[in-house]
Amino acid sequence: MISYEMSSRKKGEGVMRNKAKLEDYGDILTFEDLCLLLNIKRTFAYSLLQSGAIKSFKIGRQWRIMKSELITYINSQTMNNSKE
Repeated sequence: MISYEMSSRKKGEGVMRNKAKLEDYGDILTFEDLCLLLNIKRTFAYSLLQSGAIKSFKIGRQWRIMKSELITYINSQTMNNSKE
């Protein structure tokens, strides 16, 4: 189950914040799952998939991402940030 919390950018203006947990998903993720889990916009998600930064495959016109590949990407980003 995905839960949300309200967070305001400007006074009186609410923004939905995603509180999705990776363990709540199956072994194969959809494009929409990726956007929710990383809290990123669709255009950035497409660039991650098209560049191969996150290994993925397509079924017809729909992207699929193995959960293990997303975990690998997250770990690599965490390691890159800790080196800086």
